[in-house]
This record gives sequence, C-alpha cells and structure tokens, in this order.
Amino acid sequence: MIDRSSSFCTMYRYVYPGLKIILLKHKFMIPSESAMTARRPRQESTDDEHLPVTYNTHIDDANDDPGGAVEIDRASGPETFPPLLEAEGNDSSHCGGVGQGRGSNPDEGGHVEQKQQLGAGFPKDRGWAWMVVLGGFGMHLLATGAVKSFGVFFLPLQSRFLCSAGELAMTQGVTLTLMFSLGVFANMLCELTSTRVVVLSGSLLCCVGLCASGFAPSLAWFYLTYCVITGVGLSLCYVPSVVYVNYWFDTRRTLANGISVAGGGGGSFLLPNLLRWLMDGLGLSGSLILLGGIVLNVAVCAMLFRPASFYSRPKTNTLTSSRNHPPTAHSEQLSQTINDSLTHRYLARVRSLFDWTLLWDPVFLILAASHTICSFNYPNVFLILPAHAFLNGQSADSSALLLSIVGITDLLGRVVFGYLSDLSFLRTRRRYGYIICMYITGSLTALSSVLTSFPGLAVYAAMFGLFAGSYVALIAVMFKDALGDERLGKAFSLVNLISSVTVLTGPLICGRLRDTTGTWEAALVFCGVSALCGASLLLLFPLAQRLKDRMEDRMEDRMDTQRLNDRMEDRMEDRMDT
Repeated sequence: MIDRSSSFCTMYRYVYPGLKIILLKHKFMIPSESAMTARRPRQESTDDEHLPVTYNTHIDDANDDPGGAVEIDRASGPETFPPLLEAEGNDSSHCGGVGQGRGSNPDEGGHVEQKQQLGAGFPKDRGWAWMVVLGGFGMHLLATGAVKSFGVFFLPLQSRFLCSAGELAMTQGVTLTLMFSLGVFANMLCELTSTRVVVLSGSLLCCVGLCASGFAPSLAWFYLTYCVITGVGLSLCYVPSVVYVNYWFDTRRTLANGISVAGGGGGSFLLPNLLRWLMDGLGLSGSLILLGGIVLNVAVCAMLFRPASFYSRPKTNTLTSSRNHPPTAHSEQLSQTINDSLTHRYLARVRSLFDWTLLWDPVFLILAASHTICSFNYPNVFLILPAHAFLNGQSADSSALLLSIVGITDLLGRVVFGYLSDLSFLRTRRRYGYIICMYITGSLTALSSVLTSFPGLAVYAAMFGLFAGSYVALIAVMFKDALGDERLGKAFSLVNLISSVTVLTGPLICGRLRDTTGTWEAALVFCGVSALCGASLLLLFPLAQRLKDRMEDRMEDRMDTQRLNDRMEDRMEDRMDT
C-alpha cells in the first residue's frame, strides 16, 4: 500500500522549489537556502552570523530552465529590501520622479535608481531614445490633437443637446482637468507596471469613450462618456509620455521634448479639417466613432516606449539550480520577511506619492503659479477660435482651417525653438525666451478680439501657434533646469494637478462670458490678460532663486551646528568614560 503522506512529502520536497521559481519569475524571487549559502562570504568570527542580512535576487531571463540559476547580491544594512524583478516580459519603465523608485529607499526616484543599474549600452541621447521620441510624437498627434479639435464639434453638439455655451464648454474643462490632475496616479501605475502598459490602456479608454460619445442621447451622458472615460484615458497617455521622454535625454533634452510635444500641433493641423470633412459624410455620431478608432492607434505608439531595464547589465549564472534543494525553515522565514518588506515598500510609495517639500520651494511656486495662470489662455483658444470666427460670418470650413493654421505653426515653433534653446549660447538664457513668448501670446490673444475678417484671424492663428508652441515646448525643461532631474516627475505631476483648477474653470468662465455678452470678444480678452499676468510672475524668478539659496544656506548652517553639538557630546562621553 502506498503511503500517501510520504508521497506528498516527496513531491513537496522536489517539485515545490521549481514551481515557486516559475510562479515568481516575473514578480519577486525568494532565494533558496543553498543559493544563499553558496554566495555568503566566509566570516572569521561567528558573532555576525545572527545580524540581519538582506539579499537582492535576480533571474537570468535567458535561461528557460524554471529552476534556473539565481544570483544573489549581499546588500548592506537591515533596511534594504529586495527590488522588484524586472523581467523581459514584465519590465517596468518608470515615469515618476523622486519617491517612486524601486530601490530600497522609497523616497528615492525610480528613474534615478534605474539609471544607476543601467549598463554602458543604454542609448542616452542616441539610438532607441529617438524612437521613444517618435512614440511621444505619435501620442500627441492622435490623443492631444483630438482634444484640440473639440472646437469643430462645439456648434453641432450645442444644436443636438440644446444647451448653453457655458454648459457645453464645461465638458472640455472637465476632460482637461482629469487629463492633467490624474497624471500623478498615472505615474504610480507606471511604477507598478510600465509606461508601455499604462499608455496602451489609456488608448483603449479613449477609444471607448469617444465611440460611446457618438451615441450619447443627452448632455449628461456626454459628460460620462467624453469627460470621464475619455478624460481618464487621456491622463494615462499624456503625463507618462511627456515625463518618460525626458529621462532618455540630457544634452538634447529640449529638442527631444520639443519634437515629442510637437505632435499636438500636427494633430491640431490634420484632424480639424479631416473631422470637418467626415461630418459632411458621416454626421456627428459617425465622426466621433471614427475619431475613437483614430485615437486607438496610440497603442501602436506605446509599443515604442521600450523599458529602460532592457539595457540593464547582464546577470551571470554563478549558482546551481535551486530546484534540487528542498526548502528549509530558514528560507521560509526569509520568504515571509521579504513579503512583509514588500508590503511596507508599497505603502511607503503610496504615502510618498507627492513630494510635498515642493510646496515650500519658492522656485517651484513661481513656476507653478505662472503655468497655472497661463492655462487660462492656451487650451481655451482652441475652443473659442472656431466659434468666434463662425459668429463673425466665416464658414464652418474656414473656422476649422484656423485650427489647422494654429497646429502647423505650433509644430514649427516647438521644433525650431527647441533646437535653438539647446545651443550652448542660449541654453542658459532660455528662460528669457520662455517669458517673451508668453508675453507675445497673451498680447495676440487680447488683440484678436477686434479681428473679424478671415485674413486677420489667419494671421493671428499663425502667430499664436508659433509663439505658443515655443513656450509650451519649454515647460518641462524649465522645471528640470530649476529643480533637477530627480524631482522632474513629481514636479510635473504636481503642477499639472494644480493647473487643473484653471483648466476646469477656464472654459466655464469663457462660456459664461459668451452667454452674457453674446460674443466671444470678452472671453478672448480674459484669456490674453491671464497669459500676461502669468508671464509677469516669472519676473520674480531671480528673487525666488535667491530666497531658495538663502533657505538652503540656513539649513546647512543648522546641520553644521547639529554636527558640532554631536561631536561635543561624543567628546564629553569619552571624558566621562575615561
């Protein structure tokens, strides 16, 4: 008679280690006792054998053996936890900033730690880095271009839902608010999965939301389909793409960022006329459905976001397979310790989702306030300009053509100004170009309220697109120059969250002004004056920088005083011991 308990113990002893490695190969690796023993250095004294020791474990993906060799690196300190495994099939491309890393310290940036682990083959400013730029360009071309083309649908939607301009304009405000404010949570999802997966998921949500908007029977349903579903999808596409491109470049960062975000200008050039032509043949519902299919192609662009861990240093097979060694009590205890440590790290990452120290940084506050106030101008022009032209006697096709003019000059301004800003003699002075472009766009928008003819509006559209694209291309670069590479992700996410307040209220204010005055002239003046105020705030940048330097000097003095006090206390203790 077969002893079932003995058979089960035998199966558990020889099969479980291999199954454990298969199941955890793409997540976390629990090292076996034999592997730890093989890598543990010999010690002269046994006093340190019971000190807390942690291990960083890795699996060689090239080895198809489920019990493949395991490499274990001894880490220092009891607070170091094993990093998440970044296997080839489940790489995690970090798009967050400080406090989102996979390192032992949850307050350190995931990108920074990942850079420290990359080999010499990482294509910084070269190679696949430009394919990442191409992916960002395609995302902006399709997703951002679709949002900027909303003005083409404004009058047909108003006729379908029989609503006021303020109520319909609010839908665009809610969509843009979700697009910007949820970016910080999109960064967290990038940490848990990868930028590629997050952007691909966002493209699916955008497609579903736009297609469902074509069947919306009322304004309330349109709020659900376009604002909520499409807005969440856009948030998963926009912020991760912008931040991820910046981590692949150093010397050519401004040019790469300019080319990437220039896709938004290309989209606003191509899509308005295309949608206007589609509406003549397919109607409003058919155009929205087809637009959803167009935005779905962002999934193709997401596949170009290769994880940076693809270029990590190769691991060496130095140990034998762990499947031939039964689990021991020590390995099971270590497994429980690792699980508890990972839970602690995830909770710490959630708590450190925002870098709240930025709110005490004078430089960040100046940049954030300027960007937030200027958000009254740039997004709302794409909503107001077609309706303003149509109200002044221009045809629907001519009104859509104005958005195309803005789009092509926007693309030109981003690329050209991005290239010029990377030149050595302009790199330290690009802040002044940023301020000048903001002043010009605000003045042009305020003066456009008196323009009614198509030639005048076309000239305004060309000039506005050129200078608006120039300063928009430098937004992320300005934060990087002022705050550093390590804080870029969280700074960009936080400023988008703050600016979502004006993005939400801007369309509502413009719509109310249109309903009150009967024209869009007051709304254009409001947008232009807002841009002038935002540009004026940047004149305080040198003062904010001096204040920040003074605060850092005081902090260093306090730390020096504290260290001096500690030394005096140590000397006093030594004397007392003597």
